[in-house]
Amino acid sequence: MNRNRFKIGDWVNIQNTVTSEYIQKDDKTIKKVIVKTPSTITGQIVGLKKFQLGTYNEGRAGTGVYYGFPDDFEPPYLDVTAVVTVWEIKRGMLNKVVYACDEDVYPSLSFPGQKIPLLHSFRKPWRDADKANLREEMRHVPRDSKGRWLP
Repeated sequence: MNRNRFKIGDWVNIQNTVTSEYIQKDDKTIKKVIVKTPSTITGQIVGLKKFQLGTYNEGRAGTGVYYGFPDDFEPPYLDVTAVVTVWEIKRGMLNKVVYACDEDVYPSLSFPGQKIPLLHSFRKPWRDADKANLREEMRHVPRDSKGRWLP
């Protein structure tokens, strides 16, 4: 992965988002893997993150001769088998960070020089035809002398 490919603040498009999940194989073995979800997102680069993949060992509590003496205590740990570096991308300042692998990120030419919005809204704006239709429908609803709608 070329870390100098993008700078913080560059606008990019991504094809797949990445999440890390724990997958339980049997009663005691849990694997940490990366799952890709297809989705097209445009946002700004805000950093890099490293996901450590491997097998999670739960450990065990100690049971010593004396009460409360943890002589054979094993703490839980993750056996790291691989490290994956991903890009952190935000759609808005208050939105959550989205992660993407390097092969799924490419530069966006549609927003050069623009700042990231405070909050990206996922709602689509109303079309003019829909607005006109709703206005026409509400003209026929009965109102009182102050203009309030009647039940």
